[in-house]
Amino acid sequence: DLGCGTGLMGPLLKELGVEYLEGVDLSEGMLSKATGRGYNRLMCGDLLKVFSHEAESGSRATEAPSCDGSFDLVVAADVFVYVGDLAPVLAKIARGLARPHGVAAFSTEAPPRAGSANEAAGDVPPGSFRLADTGRYLHSASYVRSTAEAAGLALATRKSVTLRYNGGK
Repeated sequence: DLGCGTGLMGPLLKELGVEYLEGVDLSEGMLSKATGRGYNRLMCGDLLKVFSHEAESGSRATEAPSCDGSFDLVVAADVFVYVGDLAPVLAKIARGLARPHGVAAFSTEAPPRAGSANEAAGDVPPGSFRLADTGRYLHSASYVRSTAEAAGLALATRKSVTLRYNGGK
């Protein structure tokens, strides 16, 4: 669980049958709230460090960490909005996934559309991303798809959903 924060995904992933769950976040304060929410290992650090042994010193393991570096599932819910260029993290995810069954599930914030909370944010160039006034990155669908494919990931499904409301929208 990349950017696990307070661990909101932990119980949901466990309910779905995830047996061993690791989480990483930049904030020790957030990780302290995630403790006891189903995670076997919590690490304080950068998203990319979870895929290397660099995260070892900042981990709180309740079981031995995975040694082979392959993950059946990598989740990043409402995290990539804080990352502009997704190429490095998607490349690390692709290398870290177990083959052939590994799955990456993540969300991005779409460019503005009428009636949405970010409707005044302005255009995002096709096949690109940009930082909005909200401090969150907007990624075009074509950018996400081409960057994921360049990393070796294949799109299984794409949905437009509302993850959060800002200002009632």
